[in-house]
Amino acid sequence: MNIAFFTIRMKKGFGVDLVVDRWARALDARTHRVTVYCFDQDPETFSATPYKIAPMHLSNDKANKFLPFFEADAGKTLKKLDLELKPPDRIDIAIPASFPFYGAGKILGVPTIHLHFGNPPTEGLKLITRLNRLYLNSSDIRHMKHNEQIITISRFLKDRLPPRIQRKTEIVYPGGNHLPIPDDSLANAVKSMHRGQSEPPLLILCVSRLDYDSHPYKGVLELAETVEAVRNNGHNVRLVLAGIGTARSIEILRKLGAIVFESPEPNELAALYKLCDVYATLSRWEGFGLPVVEAAFARLPTVAFNSTAHRETAVTCPVESISDARQMLEVLVCDPEKRADLGNKAFELAQKFDWRESEEEFARIVEKFISKAR
Repeated sequence: MNIAFFTIRMKKGFGVDLVVDRWARALDARTHRVTVYCFDQDPETFSATPYKIAPMHLSNDKANKFLPFFEADAGKTLKKLDLELKPPDRIDIAIPASFPFYGAGKILGVPTIHLHFGNPPTEGLKLITRLNRLYLNSSDIRHMKHNEQIITISRFLKDRLPPRIQRKTEIVYPGGNHLPIPDDSLANAVKSMHRGQSEPPLLILCVSRLDYDSHPYKGVLELAETVEAVRNNGHNVRLVLAGIGTARSIEILRKLGAIVFESPEPNELAALYKLCDVYATLSRWEGFGLPVVEAAFARLPTVAFNSTAHRETAVTCPVESISDARQMLEVLVCDPEKRADLGNKAFELAQKFDWRESEEEFARIVEKFISKAR
């Protein structure tokens, strides 16, 4: 069976790309012929995959800042692909994972499994960006109405869908136990920053998109200000941020006292989870929240808003406001036994997010769908 995923990119540091990679591997291991079509690939991260990654090229990418044009151009690209593919390479099942490919199955004339990763809120964005995001969300919903099977990654996302779409939607949680054994060289580098201090600071980690202009809902600026307020209240703490961001955002976050690691490698990220003492996020929206689960596997207590998919994962210190988050951080700073207890609780909660179980459940749904589609 030829199965094709369609996604905008396969690059390091993006949760959707990681999930597509793991689920594509799961199908490949079951002797399906799997191809991931995308516009942008990180060859260092996704270079030795057992499945095939096939680059796609737009015909008019200079006009694609307006998403309706982007979707139309992607449609032309898919039609060209359909003409180029000959037996035995023709696609049997389409799995669109991101915009602008939600209509891939319809264009190719094949059964479709639609992956729904959710669409974040638009508050705080520029008008043109809000319009684009609203169009993206409408495209997602429009195609889900017509596609035969939907798979999403949390109960939170499923419950937000219209009832007729929910009835054909299944939840498959991603895993969180994918990071390698940590590299202690990074830990030594962080410790060297505080050499000469009588007592090293307690480190509060957040792994996130660091562009607060384009991703205001992530709350990284508010988190940096909150940790700085905790520090100014007499507590020896530092915020450690890891992720992708613009130079402007990162400069301001560093001025607020954060230690920033840009686009860390997996072994470096594992080292940060091992090195730090608490995980915190002020993100106001998460379709799943992969870093929370990664932190839980590292036995870190997590402070996060009691909302969205956070309620389903491994948050051990749910809060209702930024003020609550500041108070909770101060409690954790002062109580190492509480940190240890909550870290162990997080580790227990994380056990349900195992990649082997995720891959098996995803493959089960896909193969059940294939048997019905034949």
